[in-house]
Amino acid sequence: MTTSEKDHQRETAPQPLVASSPPALPYGLDDEIDLIEYLVAVFRNKHWILLLAFVMAGGGFALARSLPDRYEASVQLALRDQVNPGGVAPDERRASQALTLVEQSFVLRNVNENYRHIVMARMRSRTFTLHFIEQRNLMPALFAEHWDAEHNAWRDDFKPNINEAVRLFREQVRSVVHNPENDLIRIYMRWHDPQRVADWANAFVEDFNDYWRARAIEESDRKRAFLMQQLRDTMVVELEKSIYRMIEAETAVEMLARARDNYLLEVLDAAVPPEYKFSPSTKRLVLLGFFAGFSLGVVGAIASVLIRRIFKAMQSYRARTEHKPPDPPDSESGRESGRKSNDTTDHEPATALAPWEPYLSDID
Repeated sequence: MTTSEKDHQRETAPQPLVASSPPALPYGLDDEIDLIEYLVAVFRNKHWILLLAFVMAGGGFALARSLPDRYEASVQLALRDQVNPGGVAPDERRASQALTLVEQSFVLRNVNENYRHIVMARMRSRTFTLHFIEQRNLMPALFAEHWDAEHNAWRDDFKPNINEAVRLFREQVRSVVHNPENDLIRIYMRWHDPQRVADWANAFVEDFNDYWRARAIEESDRKRAFLMQQLRDTMVVELEKSIYRMIEAETAVEMLARARDNYLLEVLDAAVPPEYKFSPSTKRLVLLGFFAGFSLGVVGAIASVLIRRIFKAMQSYRARTEHKPPDPPDSESGRESGRKSNDTTDHEPATALAPWEPYLSDID
């Protein structure tokens, strides 16, 4: 193998891969973090940090004073048992007076396992919310900015939107909460007037009991009318006895519904007008503003150190790249430039070169 072939084989041979090292960061950015420097910056700007914290605390105090006061009243409730409505269930009756399984299923309301959730869902429903708003005439209170109390009319022919009223009442006024520990229900009302908010909470429970009672009475009337129709159409004595027992049971259910004040919800703790406002909390807003201003000031002091380090690194890097000496010329180009310089010295007088002319000669 000749020398040229060996050189060609050496050039075409695959070169081993060498892991490239990551590019070095500019000067000053690859240093370790010095916590002392940041602590010194925070301590140096402590007066500005405290000033910003107190300014933010004052802003929180002003915000608390500018917002309208809101009060909260609540009523605690217990759900009445609907499985045995006042002795209608055939627990200890004689056989001739007992209801059969068909009669019991017809008379007694089936109570689902999620009965409590059904009751709470009906309390939060749009149907009952709309019923309560209309029953208690809450439109002027919900749209107080458009209501003229002196003339008892809407300003500028304003027409309230019932959907907006339901949304406001759900989101800003009423909330229904179930406590799984004691299995009790609590209804909260929030508004700007303490007396009104307590009246609304108690009225909400009263109206819901009336609403559920009306549904139960309507269902009993409908069943009794159906039974009376079946009684007129049948001629079987045993069937007539069964129908009479069911009519008697439905009558007892209706009497129980009309006699009970707290038909479905029993009030354990009625709502009273609150003495203190619920929101806005002046202390909470002031503390929140103070800690927010203090945190913002500390972050600003640390950011100033980082920004100063970045600018310092950029300036150092720029200075190193600008004052870097030019690369030495090649040997051939050096000899040619030497010959040219000798020729110029023989035929032309020597002149001083500008600082940028050597670089221009390299470019040429």
